[in-house]
Amino acid sequence: MKRFSSFASWRCPLYACALSLLVLCSPGCGSPDPVGREPTKPTTPSKPSKPAQEIKRPEGWSEASHGKDAKAYYDKVFSIKKVHRLDITIKSEDWKKMQEHMEKMLGESGQGGTGGPGGTGGPGGPGGMDLKALAEACQGKTEGKTCEVKMGARTMKGTCGKPPFGGASLFCMPAGGPGGPGGPGGPGGVGNPDKLVPEDPIYVPCSLKYGGKVWEHVGIRYKGNSSLSMGWRSGSKKLPFRLNMDKYESKYPDTKNQRFYGFKKLTFGNGFSDDTLMREVIASELFRAAGAPAARVAYYRIYIDHGMGSKYFGLYTMVEDPGGPMLKTQFKKDSGNLYKPSGNGAKLTKFDEADFPKKTNEDKKDWSDVKTFITTLLAERKDAKAWREKLEKLFNVDGFLRWIAMSNLMQHWDAYGTVPHNYYLYADPGDNNRIHWITWDHNMVMLSMRGFGGGTQLGLPNVDAKNWPLLGHLIADPVYRKTYNQYVDTFSKGVFATDKVVNRLKELHSMIHPYVTGKDGEQKGYTQLSKPEAFGKSVDTLKTHIESRQKAAAEYLKKLQP
Repeated sequence: MKRFSSFASWRCPLYACALSLLVLCSPGCGSPDPVGREPTKPTTPSKPSKPAQEIKRPEGWSEASHGKDAKAYYDKVFSIKKVHRLDITIKSEDWKKMQEHMEKMLGESGQGGTGGPGGTGGPGGPGGMDLKALAEACQGKTEGKTCEVKMGARTMKGTCGKPPFGGASLFCMPAGGPGGPGGPGGPGGVGNPDKLVPEDPIYVPCSLKYGGKVWEHVGIRYKGNSSLSMGWRSGSKKLPFRLNMDKYESKYPDTKNQRFYGFKKLTFGNGFSDDTLMREVIASELFRAAGAPAARVAYYRIYIDHGMGSKYFGLYTMVEDPGGPMLKTQFKKDSGNLYKPSGNGAKLTKFDEADFPKKTNEDKKDWSDVKTFITTLLAERKDAKAWREKLEKLFNVDGFLRWIAMSNLMQHWDAYGTVPHNYYLYADPGDNNRIHWITWDHNMVMLSMRGFGGGTQLGLPNVDAKNWPLLGHLIADPVYRKTYNQYVDTFSKGVFATDKVVNRLKELHSMIHPYVTGKDGEQKGYTQLSKPEAFGKSVDTLKTHIESRQKAAAEYLKKLQP
């Protein structure tokens, strides 16, 4: 028994040893280890990863109306068959911030403000106009009173009155305009046109209501240059503004990548200088019909509640931002560089990075496309054919000639050739990165600007190529001049035919009339109309202008005949 007990006591440790070997031995146990193999370390079980936190969207959110990947709903948002309504709510403290920032920049609303000095006219041509000086000369005066204003070395006398571009402000109107002495010359510039508003107004949050749906935490700010500064100066609450749908997404993640039926940014024009309230719309339609890219436009009644209850701020034109779906619908690819030139660089006399701010691909420090274009434009042109070939590889010359022809037929003075702004440049990757001209800001088309240096003649007889090389060099080239003449002829008989345009204007006027004048129309303090009667006569006013342009086109084309 003693031996048995001894055996049993010995056998138990042996059994435990065997179990230990089974536990510790890895697969392949008993085979030699590879040379240099480190012992296997025990692993700690990994913690299960947390699923990505789902963004809780506001009530009423839908991908079709609010989502980033929604297709741009042009037929709904930019339907021109009706007048839309948009309600905006801004907290009273945020509204106060907007007004205080404007006062800091431009002074008290209705009391004038800051502005840049006037520009100088071309040799012998009409002088530059300092809008600030012209307006301040009539500050505190009534219409018809005499006034005087200093323009450079000259003191000009005139009469306080409404300018030809409309609006509520009085300007010192010269007899014959503030022109320089001498014979014919290049058009004068508008006094520092890019510096009437010294900086961008601030954004504040707001909410939108449209068609029963609500968009929260949307960014809103005033926008514009002359339309904003002159509108503020007049004391009107109807000022231009823009919306940024996901401006506050970092603060409010539930609005991340928020869109307005596929649109991230939208701009709203207040109809400054346009007593017809139709110029922006008709110009956009005419440019696209002529084959020149242009943003789509629709009519919106704007109601704003900034703590005092909802108030009708007037009839606005909503214009799509060129940096959005427009690049996809009007070009081959939408991933290229979009520029909004300003300052002296916008004349295209030189390349200055600061004058070509990007509106897409802002994080990519590459301006080679526009820089190469300007270098080629300004290159030696002795071999005209070679110059044209190089230029056409970099720039859509045909599109620009279409724009020039349509602009001159309508008479579009607030544009390249007179002022260094109001256009975009887009390098389309689907077109070998060729740069395309995009027209912008059309509230001053179809105006006769006597005495104000605007309204380039159809024949372009006095283009200052030194200051406006894109216009000057192209129109001086016989091949391009011939193409331009052909477009003037084609458009005058087609898209700009008097009956065709006037009928369209009658349609628009009839549609918007109830929201401009009358009991449901714009009210005092919330309008840019010089007087209600001006809108009532607007179709006749534009018809007269169109007929005069048709006459000018016929006379110009007749002179070209052998």
